[in-house]
Amino acid sequence: MSATGPAKNRREISQKHTRKREQTRALIYQQALRLFQRDGFENTTMRSIAKATGLSAGAAYYHFASKEDIVIEFYRQSEIAVRAELPRICATSTDFFDRLTALLEFRLKQFQTHRKFVSVLFQNAVAPESRTSPFHPEMRTLRAEAVDVFARLIEDSRMKILPELRPHCADLLWLYQLGILLFWLHDASARQKSTRRLLALSMPVLRQLFRLQRLPFARGLTRGVVDLLTEFSFATPVRPNVPAT
Repeated sequence: MSATGPAKNRREISQKHTRKREQTRALIYQQALRLFQRDGFENTTMRSIAKATGLSAGAAYYHFASKEDIVIEFYRQSEIAVRAELPRICATSTDFFDRLTALLEFRLKQFQTHRKFVSVLFQNAVAPESRTSPFHPEMRTLRAEAVDVFARLIEDSRMKILPELRPHCADLLWLYQLGILLFWLHDASARQKSTRRLLALSMPVLRQLFRLQRLPFARGLTRGVVDLLTEFSFATPVRPNVPAT
């Protein structure tokens, strides 16, 4: 037998095992989201997730050390989906606010299936000690990737931003997104139509605010805003190492 025969067999076996692990991990993840949505995050245990998946508890813990790790994976998968959608969003218009509207519409659609579960994430967001809060140090990289989405929307759009304000715009828009999502979670209107109305009405306001920062009489106000953002910024200053879209 040639020297490449055994090596090829080992590679094939390794690839088969890798695919099996990925499939098992994906199954655990999907079953966990289903249980989180059906039974609630607090009422779901790693044992119940393992049972729903047909695995032992030890096998489930091998892939995810805790429920919180599954939540972090949810954040990660959500960002992957958004980045895959970015080329289509950017291709629809060079107007930044059209792009922002399309991005937020995609976010709402993305989270619709898991609305009950997402509400739990927002409860954790205000708990500084929670590992799943987007403001927790452990979430720093994922938060930076989420913020970077807005930076990419701005990059080749027609929006003009003062150089001193530009580094902070993506952070502000990410916070705006959190506000929209929080409103959406509490929106009891049919199919959350009030949230769409809020989007439609807030975009012209945002457009005017961004125009204001370029006007000479508003430069003092802009400098004050920049000073505040610089002093109390929580964002990751270095762009995350993520693939370009």
